[in-house]
Amino acid sequence: MKKIQFLLPVVLLIAVACNNSGKTTANDLEKQADSLYKDIMHGHDIGMAKGQAVEKATEFTQKAIDSISKLPAAAQQAAAGYKQQLDSLLKDLNYADFSMNKWMEEMKWDPSKIELNERIKYYTEEKMKVEKVKDAILNSLAQADSLLKTKF
Repeated sequence: MKKIQFLLPVVLLIAVACNNSGKTTANDLEKQADSLYKDIMHGHDIGMAKGQAVEKATEFTQKAIDSISKLPAAAQQAAAGYKQQLDSLLKDLNYADFSMNKWMEEMKWDPSKIELNERIKYYTEEKMKVEKVKDAILNSLAQADSLLKTKF
Protein backbone atom coordinates (compact mmCIF):
# COMPACT_ATOMS: atom_id res chain seq x y z
CA MET A 1 0.00 0.00 0.00
CA LYS A 2 2.88 2.36 0.83
CA LYS A 3 4.43 1.69 -2.57
CA ILE A 4 1.19 2.64 -4.31
CA GLN A 5 0.90 5.82 -2.25
CA PHE A 6 4.45 6.73 -3.22
CA LEU A 7 4.16 5.74 -6.88
CA LEU A 8 0.80 7.39 -7.53
CA PRO A 9 2.06 11.00 -7.18
CA VAL A 10 5.17 10.17 -9.22
CA VAL A 11 3.09 8.62 -12.02
CA LEU A 12 0.68 11.58 -11.99
CA LEU A 13 3.58 14.04 -12.13
CA ILE A 14 5.12 12.22 -15.09
CA ALA A 15 1.76 12.03 -16.87
CA VAL A 16 1.12 15.75 -16.41
CA ALA A 17 4.65 16.63 -17.55
CA CYS A 18 4.38 14.45 -20.64
CA ASN A 19 0.90 15.72 -21.44
CA ASN A 20 1.96 19.38 -21.35
CA SER A 21 5.26 19.07 -23.18
CA GLY A 22 5.22 20.44 -26.69
CA LYS A 23 1.64 21.68 -26.59
CA THR A 24 1.00 25.34 -26.99
CA THR A 25 -2.33 26.49 -25.67
CA ALA A 26 -4.44 29.32 -26.99
CA ASN A 27 -3.59 31.19 -23.80
CA ASP A 28 0.14 30.79 -24.54
CA LEU A 29 -0.42 32.13 -28.05
CA GLU A 30 -2.39 35.09 -26.70
CA LYS A 31 0.43 35.86 -24.28
CA GLN A 32 2.95 35.65 -27.11
CA ALA A 33 0.84 37.96 -29.30
CA ASP A 34 0.41 40.42 -26.42
CA SER A 35 4.14 40.40 -25.73
CA LEU A 36 4.96 41.05 -29.39
CA TYR A 37 2.41 43.87 -29.51
CA LYS A 38 3.96 45.46 -26.41
CA ASP A 39 7.38 45.26 -28.07
CA ILE A 40 5.95 46.92 -31.18
CA MET A 41 4.39 49.69 -29.13
CA HIS A 42 7.66 50.22 -27.27
CA GLY A 43 9.48 50.76 -30.57
CA HIS A 44 6.66 53.01 -31.77
CA ASP A 45 6.77 55.09 -28.60
CA ILE A 46 10.53 55.59 -28.87
CA GLY A 47 10.19 56.65 -32.50
CA MET A 48 7.35 59.05 -31.75
CA ALA A 49 9.20 60.56 -28.81
CA LYS A 50 12.13 61.38 -31.09
CA GLY A 51 9.96 62.79 -33.89
CA GLN A 52 10.47 66.42 -32.95
CA ALA A 53 14.19 65.89 -32.50
CA VAL A 54 14.39 64.47 -36.03
CA GLU A 55 12.44 67.46 -37.34
CA LYS A 56 14.70 69.96 -35.56
CA ALA A 57 17.86 68.16 -36.68
CA THR A 58 16.55 68.14 -40.25
CA GLU A 59 15.87 71.88 -40.14
CA PHE A 60 19.25 72.64 -38.59
CA THR A 61 21.05 70.44 -41.11
CA GLN A 62 19.27 72.14 -44.02
CA LYS A 63 20.18 75.55 -42.62
CA ALA A 64 23.83 74.51 -42.34
CA ILE A 65 23.80 73.30 -45.95
CA ASP A 66 22.17 76.54 -47.08
CA SER A 67 24.73 78.57 -45.14
CA ILE A 68 27.62 76.76 -46.80
CA SER A 69 26.03 77.43 -50.19
CA LYS A 70 26.08 81.18 -49.46
CA LEU A 71 29.80 81.24 -48.66
CA PRO A 72 32.38 82.54 -51.14
CA ALA A 73 33.67 79.90 -53.56
CA ALA A 74 36.94 79.33 -51.68
CA ALA A 75 35.11 78.80 -48.37
CA GLN A 76 32.59 76.49 -50.07
CA GLN A 77 35.45 74.45 -51.41
CA ALA A 78 37.06 74.30 -47.98
CA ALA A 79 33.77 73.12 -46.47
CA ALA A 80 32.99 70.62 -49.25
CA GLY A 81 33.75 67.57 -47.09
CA TYR A 82 31.58 68.85 -44.26
CA LYS A 83 28.79 69.71 -46.70
CA GLN A 84 28.95 66.19 -48.10
CA GLN A 85 28.54 64.81 -44.56
CA LEU A 86 25.61 67.16 -44.00
CA ASP A 87 23.99 66.02 -47.25
CA SER A 88 24.33 62.39 -46.12
CA LEU A 89 22.93 63.28 -42.70
CA LEU A 90 19.99 65.07 -44.28
CA LYS A 91 19.27 61.99 -46.37
CA ASP A 92 19.38 59.77 -43.25
CA LEU A 93 17.14 62.10 -41.24
CA ASN A 94 14.61 62.30 -44.07
CA TYR A 95 14.66 58.51 -44.39
CA ALA A 96 14.11 58.09 -40.64
CA ASP A 97 11.11 60.42 -40.74
CA PHE A 98 9.74 58.82 -43.91
CA SER A 99 10.15 55.27 -42.61
CA MET A 100 8.35 56.06 -39.34
CA ASN A 101 5.42 57.63 -41.18
CA LYS A 102 5.26 54.84 -43.74
CA TRP A 103 5.37 52.14 -41.06
CA MET A 104 2.61 53.83 -39.05
CA GLU A 105 0.39 54.13 -42.13
CA GLU A 106 0.85 50.47 -43.07
CA MET A 107 0.57 49.00 -39.56
CA LYS A 108 -2.70 47.15 -38.92
CA TRP A 109 -3.45 48.59 -35.51
CA ASP A 110 -6.38 46.25 -34.82
CA PRO A 111 -5.70 42.87 -36.35
CA SER A 112 -8.18 41.17 -34.00
CA LYS A 113 -9.94 39.58 -36.98
CA ILE A 114 -6.72 37.81 -37.97
CA GLU A 115 -6.38 34.23 -36.70
CA LEU A 116 -4.05 33.99 -33.70
CA ASN A 117 -1.14 32.17 -35.40
CA GLU A 118 -1.26 34.61 -38.32
CA ARG A 119 -1.41 37.54 -35.87
CA ILE A 120 1.75 36.27 -34.17
CA LYS A 121 3.46 35.99 -37.54
CA TYR A 122 2.27 39.50 -38.45
CA TYR A 123 3.40 40.96 -35.11
CA THR A 124 6.79 39.27 -35.46
CA GLU A 125 7.28 40.91 -38.86
CA GLU A 126 6.06 44.28 -37.58
CA LYS A 127 8.38 44.08 -34.58
CA MET A 128 11.35 43.67 -36.96
CA LYS A 129 10.12 46.61 -39.06
CA VAL A 130 9.63 48.95 -36.11
CA GLU A 131 13.07 47.98 -34.76
CA LYS A 132 14.60 49.05 -38.09
CA VAL A 133 12.64 52.31 -37.98
CA LYS A 134 13.68 52.96 -34.39
CA ASP A 135 17.32 52.24 -35.26
CA ALA A 136 17.17 54.59 -38.26
CA ILE A 137 15.81 57.35 -36.04
CA LEU A 138 18.27 56.84 -33.19
CA ASN A 139 21.28 56.41 -35.49
CA SER A 140 20.49 59.51 -37.54
CA LEU A 141 20.02 61.55 -34.37
CA ALA A 142 23.34 60.29 -32.98
CA GLN A 143 25.00 61.20 -36.27
CA ALA A 144 23.35 64.64 -36.17
CA ASP A 145 24.45 65.17 -32.59
CA SER A 146 28.10 64.56 -33.42
CA LEU A 147 28.18 66.17 -36.87
CA LEU A 148 26.29 69.36 -36.09
CA LYS A 149 28.68 70.13 -33.25
CA THR A 150 31.55 70.12 -35.74
CA LYS A 151 33.01 73.50 -36.60
CA PHE A 152 34.58 74.16 -39.97
